[in-house]
Amino acid sequence: LTGCITFIDTSLKNSQILVNNCESEDSVNFIRSEGFGNTINIKNAKFDGVDMDFSRLYFDKVKVENSGNDCVDVSGGVYNIDLLIGSQCDDKGLSVGEKSIVAINNINISNSKGAFALKDSSNLHISKGQFRKNKICGVIQHIAPACRSKQCAFNHKI
Repeated sequence: LTGCITFIDTSLKNSQILVNNCESEDSVNFIRSEGFGNTINIKNAKFDGVDMDFSRLYFDKVKVENSGNDCVDVSGGVYNIDLLIGSQCDDKGLSVGEKSIVAINNINISNSKGAFALKDSSNLHISKGQFRKNKICGVIQHIAPACRSKQCAFNHKI
């Protein structure tokens, strides 16, 4: 287990999760979990702020300040976030991979290495966004083995 708090095969409803000064690989890690109406607030994560794997989660608000790696890292699931705020993310504000489907109503990423990354045939829909003082706004990457030696068409949606 890599999280300061790890939820495995868990159902959450209207939960508030607060984590400060976490030294673990992930401050909060969700694995094969589901839920809605939840909020997360993380400050001073040594590595990833929030890591969501193979889950189905709907958040009212996710806020991560000062993360040593990604503020929010999602893979292999369906995720809906009404408001995502990430600041001072040493890597990406939002990393979306492994065929994830992500919808964000409002995103605000600032003072980070990269605002977002989209990879591995994932889908990302952002209704409204602000990206300020980031070294890189976004990276869209497709690295399927069949594409390494020739050009491929992108099917990413943003």
